[in-house]
Amino acid sequence: DEAWIACNDQYIQTVHKQTWTPSVSYFTALYTRFMYSIVLANEFIRQSATSTDATVKQYNAEARFLRALSYWHALDLYGNPPFVTEKSTVGVTPPPQIKSAELYNYIQSELKAIESELGDPGFNYGHADKGALWMLQAKLYLNAPTYTGRTNTYDSCVTALNNIINSGKYSLATSYGMNFCADNN
Repeated sequence: DEAWIACNDQYIQTVHKQTWTPSVSYFTALYTRFMYSIVLANEFIRQSATSTDATVKQYNAEARFLRALSYWHALDLYGNPPFVTEKSTVGVTPPPQIKSAELYNYIQSELKAIESELGDPGFNYGHADKGALWMLQAKLYLNAPTYTGRTNTYDSCVTALNNIINSGKYSLATSYGMNFCADNN
């Protein structure tokens, strides 16, 4: 929706034109990356869960955010992915599939649980912060009817977006086109 994919790669063109089939390797790679990111986050969360070091606790919360983000991508693009957490037994049985409404609730609860543990917006470049969390909440709430079949949560979406706007850390460039540049800082 946000970009024209103009390269001549035949698979990317089928994605852009929405004429792709299940055999397009791009989607296998995308799905695999989400799940791999979840596995990596789970292992870090598992290994760091008992630490009392403040920095490790912050990194643990950031890993939980990254896992929630990966699960949101899986939810948004695939609906009902396999579900594992740091508490899952590794390698014994295939992971169970989770329904989209349950995954929505899980992501929502994870974001609420870690919000106070993340740094303030813009606290450290490259780290997950409350601004990133609020944006993920906004995306989750915006699409709640699709994910859950329930009524909309647009008020919660607006609240999350207002948190971002009112943080004073983010603004749009006065030249519209600059908002989409790689060096738009």
